[in-house]
Amino acid sequence: MRIYAVLTPSDEVLDDLGQAVAAVPASRIPWTDRAMWSVTLARFGNQGLPELTIIRDTLSEIGSYCPHLNLRFTGADAVPDDRRAEELSVGITGDVDGLASLVRAIPSMVQRHGLLLDRRSFQPVMPVAHASQDLFDATPGLDALHSYEGPYWTSVEMRLVRLIPRGHDGRGGGELEDVARYPFTASEPTDQAESHQPR
Repeated sequence: MRIYAVLTPSDEVLDDLGQAVAAVPASRIPWTDRAMWSVTLARFGNQGLPELTIIRDTLSEIGSYCPHLNLRFTGADAVPDDRRAEELSVGITGDVDGLASLVRAIPSMVQRHGLLLDRRSFQPVMPVAHASQDLFDATPGLDALHSYEGPYWTSVEMRLVRLIPRGHDGRGGGELEDVARYPFTASEPTDQAESHQPR
């Protein structure tokens, strides 16, 4: 099963973004399911039940090192190229430093148990379209969303989830099923999380 650590915006925020996406002129953009709209903090790849148990238990204290994060979706970008895109994402602004610090904290907690993560560089974005096979022209989405500014939202917890895929590779969409939730309870800045983790 594919395991991820994510932040999920409120329904109000997703409703606002959904309206913006729905207003994009008809195109061949492969929009992802709204059920998949979450900010990915860590990708653990395919894991069995023993490894999942280790991950779940190891991250159990992470919320005590993290305060609430105030975030906002703004603008859009496509990679690797606007007209031949693999992914279209909305940007994230607000407490991006705190978000990045949380992302850095996760590997240092699980690697001591011999677990490795997908180490691609973290970007403060949330994908809203993804090519399952052929690359796509993202320009209609970029034109419509480049000036998008959604409402601020406060992230109060991290979710550990497993992907319930639709399609053979999971890229066709699906849903994220909770394995655990970790409420953020710290009052100190998130960038201190790494230095206060249990050794």
